[in-house]
Amino acid sequence: MPIPALNALLPKRSGRTSRTVAQGTDRRNFLITLGVVAGCVINGDTATAILKQSTWLVIVITVLVVARTIEDLVHRWRPLACAAGDISG
Repeated sequence: MPIPALNALLPKRSGRTSRTVAQGTDRRNFLITLGVVAGCVINGDTATAILKQSTWLVIVITVLVVARTIEDLVHRWRPLACAAGDISG
């Protein structure tokens, strides 16, 4: 089955169109097989546990990004405060 967008971009006899479609078909078969195997192994409790763990992972990454941003802002601000007339040093 020809893909109109690829035919517009590539010359008719380049051979790249058929190679692209064939690679997409192989990948699709692999994903279908993987989905069937995962469907047999993963039940509702497993899916719920995976979602809970991924939620905690997102929360931890968000906290680390916010902490890193605050640390960078403090380090940028601190030399300016010291240059303004810090009497402790």
